[in-house]
Amino acid sequence: MQFLKGDLVRVPVWVRLYDVPLEYWTIKGLSCVTSAIEVPLHADHTTLLRKRLRYARVCVEIDASKTLVKEYDLRCPNGLFITILADHEWIPSKCNMSSLNRILTELPSSTNTLWT
Repeated sequence: MQFLKGDLVRVPVWVRLYDVPLEYWTIKGLSCVTSAIEVPLHADHTTLLRKRLRYARVCVEIDASKTLVKEYDLRCPNGLFITILADHEWIPSKCNMSSLNRILTELPSSTNTLWT
């Protein structure tokens, strides 16, 4: 097996968005709300059917090397701002090493381990 060189930076994460106005509970609306902070991928089925209105659950692609946005102001068409709270269900661990590639290149090329 050969590993590709490069850093693993962009990862998908589920985010719960609180205080999203009901008029944004569409695919286009959630995409607009989410793209203010992350790259939207898709919403979960329950969110799209509006069966749970406490929060919208959206899968987004984040840059794991950057600080996650936990809240932001959404400007509505009427000019008012609403604060959206973003709760990331999983936060990627950060490594002190410069990249995953560095870890892989420091591993021995062959091992003589006998698995029993």
